[in-house]
Parts: sequence; C-alpha cells; structure tokens
Amino acid sequence: MAGPNPRARQRGGNQNTFAYPLTIRGQLGSTPSDHAQRSVGGLWYNDNAVDISVSENTGVKAVADGTIGSVSIRGRTPDSTTNSGSTVFLTTEGDEWAYMHLNDVSVSQGDQVTKGQLIGESGIANNSAHLHLGRKNGNPMDV
Repeated sequence: MAGPNPRARQRGGNQNTFAYPLTIRGQLGSTPSDHAQRSVGGLWYNDNAVDISVSENTGVKAVADGTIGSVSIRGRTPDSTTNSGSTVFLTTEGDEWAYMHLNDVSVSQGDQVTKGQLIGESGIANNSAHLHLGRKNGNPMDV
C-alpha cells in the first residue's frame, strides 16, 4: 500500500489527501492553465481541470469520500469528437468534482462513495482517450 501523498493539501490543520483518480498512472495531457478560459455556448468560464491520457476503459476512482451529485449518461458518436461521453459529479467536503468523457458509469445520483472506489471507466473525446477531471471549488488538483 502506498504511503502518504507528498502533495497533500492542508485544510484547517488537518492533512487531507486525495486518491489518484485512475487505476493506473496516466500522462498529464493538459493542465488547468490550458483550460483556463473555455467557451461553452458563447459563455466563458474557468475550467479548473486536467486531462489525463490513459487507455480507453481504464478504471476511474473517487478522489475522496462523498456523494454522487448527478450523472449524465451520453452515447459516443462514431468519430468520438462531438460528445463528451458520460459525466459524473462527485461532491466531497468543500469541493465538487466533474469526471468527464466516461464510457461506463457504475454509480447513480445520491450514492455514497469512498475514496478510491471505482465510479466508471474512461472514454474518448476529441479523438483522444483520457479522463477530464474538473474541480469546481478551490485550487486545481495537483496530479
């Protein structure tokens, strides 16, 4: 079993660590600064996300204990470029996480999950197999 995460953040004097969001280590494809300003439907917003390149159907894990806020199940188009795949929103203590481009989802809205629990499998978007992991509150996740 791995030791403490050296990149753990401090909150209120307690050390909180996040689980790595995949069952295998992937290559960081983009960082929050790459996603800093993104346009969706003509509206600009800060993405606060990373893309982690992994093989399609890699296990995706909860980064912390929490509650599944919502799940959006979508199919993939034949060219894999026009759909973000399925999305899972996980609410943890003080944060909301968005897991995007999933091929498979193994949780439902309202489910309680534990850190490291499998919640789905990675998929493909923009002709690239990867997990798009966004964090709504706080600083971007350091992976």
